[in-house]
Amino acid sequence: FNKEALPQGNQERDCRSILNSPQKRCFVAGDERSNEQPGLTVIHTLLLREHNRIASQLRRINNFWTDEQLFQEARRINIAKIQHVIFKEWLPVVLGCEAMAKYDLMPKKSGYFTGYDSHCDPSISQEMSTAAFRFGHTLIRSKFPRMNDIFKNMTDSVGLYYFEIMDEPSRISAEYTIQTVFSEDRDFTKLEKMNHCMYSLNFSMAFDRHITDAVRNHLFAKPAHFRELCGLNRARTFDDLRSTMDDAAVDALKKIYENVNDIDLFPGLMSERPIKGALVGPTLACIIGEQMQRLKKCDRFYYENDLPATRFTPDQLAEIRKTTFAKIICSNSQYARKIQPNVFVMADELTNAPASCSELPDTDYFEWLDRDYCLIDHRVIN
Repeated sequence: FNKEALPQGNQERDCRSILNSPQKRCFVAGDERSNEQPGLTVIHTLLLREHNRIASQLRRINNFWTDEQLFQEARRINIAKIQHVIFKEWLPVVLGCEAMAKYDLMPKKSGYFTGYDSHCDPSISQEMSTAAFRFGHTLIRSKFPRMNDIFKNMTDSVGLYYFEIMDEPSRISAEYTIQTVFSEDRDFTKLEKMNHCMYSLNFSMAFDRHITDAVRNHLFAKPAHFRELCGLNRARTFDDLRSTMDDAAVDALKKIYENVNDIDLFPGLMSERPIKGALVGPTLACIIGEQMQRLKKCDRFYYENDLPATRFTPDQLAEIRKTTFAKIICSNSQYARKIQPNVFVMADELTNAPASCSELPDTDYFEWLDRDYCLIDHRVIN
């Protein structure tokens, strides 16, 4: 058992380590795509370490709990922390303040969320899974320029070309550390090498990533339909798109599609100009916002809910609200010393200056002390 890394074994999906280096086995996680590229493997590893760290803290204060109790409560806390990071730190960067307010997505500063609706459906919509949330593919860069512990560029950027590293998890131990790959800005550039190197296990066939995304939703409703659903004017001509797209994007779509109603959802969404303070355009913000709103309102396990069977205590919830992804990285990285408080925004000296890891607030797990027992001098007394 190695608490620092995912277990290794044979995955059901393709993995080059099995073919090229049998001694370098693949990492096994809850999602079988965990080996797809090193950046994704880092996230899985980070969350595994955080789970184990939480379990260790709970074991220290509740040493009479069973392994099952420790596992289930650590899992529950870890999920709540990630939900908080997504809604508090990541979504505002993606959607912007106006969309966050429109869909009531910001977590509360105190108290419980009381808007749970048992009659609505939190399921992921087709347009969300096959088009909207694939906007992340436009953020992938061909290389990860890494930064050192004083936030200066390192000379050895790490290639993220699919034909070099896809399904090759052994690269993570040789070239990646958690902090260095979390230190650079996003880039919307469409990646030529990544686009043309989605391949099968034997590498005899290659597929363009963005073409694949477009084909996934070819038979679904078109952007014109979703524009109307989202309160925008329905586009009846290509010129109607210019209110939300640059001229170059509209002209490019006109060369591919004969009619504005033929535009596939993914390229239509990706062609929109980002709205103020966001990474995405208005229709994409609408689809993501509506989905995240249902995940908040319709899921009885949403971490801020006040349902007696699933809720945290007010003090526990206050501790979870201290969570930042920066602190999760710091707490689970051997070499992290300083980091910007909001890792989803570039570091700057004015609003997001790098801070010492020790200065970032941490969770006080004594709020999870089993109240049937006494705490004296930080020792549990039966």
